[in-house]
Amino acid sequence: MSMAPPLVVDTSVALKWFFDEPYSEQALRLLDAFREGSARVLAPDSIYPEFANAVWKRIASDRLDIEAGAVTITAFLALPIEITPSPLLLISAYRLALEHRHSVYDALFLALSLEAGADLMTADEALYRTMRRQFPRVRWLANFPNSSDLPM
Repeated sequence: MSMAPPLVVDTSVALKWFFDEPYSEQALRLLDAFREGSARVLAPDSIYPEFANAVWKRIASDRLDIEAGAVTITAFLALPIEITPSPLLLISAYRLALEHRHSVYDALFLALSLEAGADLMTADEALYRTMRRQFPRVRWLANFPNSSDLPM
C-alpha cells in the first residue's frame, strides 16, 4: 500500500475531474497528484451512485448524451479510489448528520475523513460552510493546492 497521505474526496470533486465546472482546474491538479502517487484518494462506496446520479441529471437536462454518460461513468469506475463500505460508516455518519443538520450522504464522507485521519476535499459549499469550523480537515477545493489544503 502507498505511503502517500490519504485524502477523502467527495462527489462534488470527482465530478470536476470529468466536467468543466468552477474549480475543475484545481480538481484536475488533485487528480494528477493522485495519479502521481502524491495522495491516496479515499471515498465511501456511496460515491458511485452519487456520481452516476449526477451524470444522469446532466443527461436528463440535455447537457450530456447517453453514450458520453456511460463513457464517463466507466472512466470514473476505473480510478483506483480506496473505497470503504458505507455500512461501516453509517452510524457515525448518522450521528454527524443529526448533530450538524446536514445530509447523511455528505456525512458519510466526513465520517470516513474522521475514521481515516484524512482531510476531506470538497467543492460542496454548503458542506464546507457547515463543517469547516468544527472540522478543520474539511478543505475547500478552490484553495487547492495551497499548502493548507494539501493532505496532512
